[in-house]
Amino acid sequence: IKPEKFQDFKESFLAAEEELADAQGDYKEWDEKRQQYLAIDRAFHDLLISSVQNKYWEQLYFNLRNRIELYGGYISHDAYWFPVAIKDHHQILDLILEQKYAKAQKAMAEHIKNVRRGLSEINAIRVQV
Repeated sequence: IKPEKFQDFKESFLAAEEELADAQGDYKEWDEKRQQYLAIDRAFHDLLISSVQNKYWEQLYFNLRNRIELYGGYISHDAYWFPVAIKDHHQILDLILEQKYAKAQKAMAEHIKNVRRGLSEINAIRVQV
């Protein structure tokens, strides 16, 4: 996959984040922009998994994609964990663009840990309510 494709995603994420920030205070518009961000996120995940060129991992990912999107939806409603996920995406993209693939792989693992931690905290709060 050409590096330009990853640069395009970086620019798409930045534009989507700016639109999210501009929509603060108008929940309906913000939610629409959040959905647009999540669509970019889905395409980014699809690109990442297809770039490994491993049919086993592709099949596993596509079998779990609905669950991954559900988790992304939960995270995207949280004022702390959504920015963490956004930061993770930028770190992964920057490392890929710098061709630091081993570090990008570690950043992806950290992103997965962050999402798990976020979901755990979000669920703990729901149980308390």
